[in-house]
Amino acid sequence: MNAVVTYIFGKDAEILREPLVVDPDVDYICVTDQPSLTSEHWRIVVDDLPQAKCTRDKMPMVKYNPFKYTNADRIIVLDGTLQLTGSLNALFEQLDAVPLLVKKHPERNTLNEELDAWVIKRRMNPKIVATFKVMADVDGIALDREFLIESCILGFRNVPAIHKLCYSTLAYMQFLGNVGNDGKLCMTNQCPLTYLVQKMNIEHSWIDQSLVATRYRHNSWVKADR
Repeated sequence: MNAVVTYIFGKDAEILREPLVVDPDVDYICVTDQPSLTSEHWRIVVDDLPQAKCTRDKMPMVKYNPFKYTNADRIIVLDGTLQLTGSLNALFEQLDAVPLLVKKHPERNTLNEELDAWVIKRRMNPKIVATFKVMADVDGIALDREFLIESCILGFRNVPAIHKLCYSTLAYMQFLGNVGNDGKLCMTNQCPLTYLVQKMNIEHSWIDQSLVATRYRHNSWVKADR
């Protein structure tokens, strides 16, 4: 069984995008906190995720725990900013060979570049970024390795190693969110996932997102720059 899981919360639920291509025998699941949301192709699952401190926290709780919503053998997880424009059959077939599919970041190559961007572009607490760099150094992760994941689209095979990766990613995000003065972490960021894929040495393949999905800006139908 194959499944696609997306998530959209709060006022963003008003702009849930229907897939332009619907593959047969695939369960299309949309997790939301809006009971009134309806869809032609997405099966709506309402989960308010009360343990989340804010709407932003809800996103990775779905992204890295899609197995909560389906027992599918192969799962593609999409940000709510993506609209499916092509068949996912090729990606599901890739998951027969490897347990993880990820997308290379189109603008930055390394963890070091991304962490610096957190401070400049996202006004992240520098202490949180410094903590992450120390963690990576202690664990022997190469901050300058040309390996940075953009987590807007992911593929998971339902195996113990991937369950461990998902649990560990959420745990690291929670840890980082508790170490800074302001206690804030951009939970949707891809850095913890890159870090753990390197650390755990999980076999993976790369996704070409352009073949299957288009990304839009939040709260509009304007295509994103990337």
